[in-house]
Amino acid sequence: MTNENKDEILNRKTREEPNKIGRYDIRTRIGGGGFGEVFKVYDPDLEVDRAIKIPYSQGGHIERALQEARNQAQVSHPAILRVYDVEKVDGKWAIIMEYASGGSLRERLEKEGHLSVEESLEQIENLANALAEAHRKNILHYDIKPENILFDDRGHPKLADFGISRRMELEGKRLSRVTGTIQYMGPEQLNGLEDKRSEIWSLGAVLYEMLTGRPCFDGATDTQIIDRIKRADFKAAEKVKPDLPSEVSAILGKMLTLDPAQRYQGMSDLVEDLRALREGDAPKLKSPLGKWVILLLAVNVLISTAGGLIYAHRTEILDLGFLDRMRAIESVPIPESIGSLDPDQQFREARSLIDKGEYQLAYQILKKVEETAGDKGLKEKACFYKASLALNYMKDIGLALSEFKSYLDKYPEGAFAGEAHYFLGGIYYEQRKDLHKAIQHLTTVVEKFPQSAHVQTAEFLIQDAAKQLAMKEKGPGDTVKSVLQGFLPNNWVSFLISLLGLISAIAIPIAALMAPMGGGAEGKEGAGGGWLRYMRRHKMLEKKLILIVIISQIMSFTLTQYRNLLDEEMSRNALERIGFYSGKR
Repeated sequence: MTNENKDEILNRKTREEPNKIGRYDIRTRIGGGGFGEVFKVYDPDLEVDRAIKIPYSQGGHIERALQEARNQAQVSHPAILRVYDVEKVDGKWAIIMEYASGGSLRERLEKEGHLSVEESLEQIENLANALAEAHRKNILHYDIKPENILFDDRGHPKLADFGISRRMELEGKRLSRVTGTIQYMGPEQLNGLEDKRSEIWSLGAVLYEMLTGRPCFDGATDTQIIDRIKRADFKAAEKVKPDLPSEVSAILGKMLTLDPAQRYQGMSDLVEDLRALREGDAPKLKSPLGKWVILLLAVNVLISTAGGLIYAHRTEILDLGFLDRMRAIESVPIPESIGSLDPDQQFREARSLIDKGEYQLAYQILKKVEETAGDKGLKEKACFYKASLALNYMKDIGLALSEFKSYLDKYPEGAFAGEAHYFLGGIYYEQRKDLHKAIQHLTTVVEKFPQSAHVQTAEFLIQDAAKQLAMKEKGPGDTVKSVLQGFLPNNWVSFLISLLGLISAIAIPIAALMAPMGGGAEGKEGAGGGWLRYMRRHKMLEKKLILIVIISQIMSFTLTQYRNLLDEEMSRNALERIGFYSGKR
């Protein structure tokens, strides 16, 4: 291009667009709308850039422009575009404002698609603080949208264009004409009734777009958009952006709740949650469901640990020292002189060792005899003697229970079956205090083994156990106690299911503790950042784990109650079979 052509273009631009407005040098035209044009200008006196808005209408409607300037000037906040003056320039009224060199949020969204979660929260918090200040002055903005959010050269937001703002009346609410940009207007604002909470909705619609890069409410026509707003019909942000933290989704959901009474009631409440979330604390969202979930987790952990383990230990499900005792017994070696004998001689050696008090070695020999003997009678005898040794000499109740049960499983009609039932009934009666199981084993002795030397003792214990159960049923607090015990596992299946719930309940905090404590690539989240990142990135896992906790607790309770009822029914039937209720005994 020749110098002559450049000069001709420059002269033509000068003729078409004046290069000065009053004393201000025009740098460029920023934009214009239905209200007026905005120019970037240079103030030669102060040697700074400014923005000048010149309303199209300079007649009777100029008061509207002056009121905008008054409203915007009355709110002093770093996140509100500053108004310096209203003056006549070249015979026209103009508003002299701060110049924001970073462009608008709309321009950034068109260029970048969406903003990061961290920046979105920070920018919205600044804007919410600014609007809180405006609300304290009883001024509503009415037209919160990306076009009216500007940025300075450091990226700080500036809320601009209070062109349709006005003061609140009637204690913060008023009926008025419908004004604003439809996509960002609250449902009540569309009906001409607006207050501070309407602006929370509008700011929520802006936050949604910042996070997802798409409008919260969209449609082919204004009618479609209005219909969706009035039904709060929008696609959940976490479905558009799957990695969106659940805490952010909760805040956004509360901002965009259809009923204003369920939204944040003021910008300060919103700021409190945004600040808490950015600083690493959980936002204080008033969610009854959240409180119940936390309570459920706490109760589940308490029951599954303390109550479950103690009750399981008392009811034979879990003997906390059983494995240690078994390791101690198995660590005793069988001498070669005994190990080389045949099973029958080994059995006699075991009985001799019992008399000498060498119980652990005797147990090991009896165990070997049971495993290696070819004679079934000798195998059965060794199995029973192991159980008797554990109960009468080693005084190991847990081991005795296990051995007697093992014997009855293998030899239900064996020569020592009556003895095994009697000893089991005595253990349940005396040590375990499980009267239902005691009755079941002792009535078996009376029914199936009438020649046993223990029949009379068994009858006495049955009668006493039945009386104790009858007395318990009459106690006023026993119903409550029975319900509480129903939550404590009393069988292996319910115990394992309850344990699954416990593992699920503590899985999240354990994983969070294992997560790195620093935050992000620059480590700016501080202590606890790893925990927050884990919770945010695994919100679906968190929900699944909570569901497992709930289901496991219900299943454990159901199985425990079923086992309790089954034991009661079996003991009642056993008593009826031996004629206890008919007075025959």
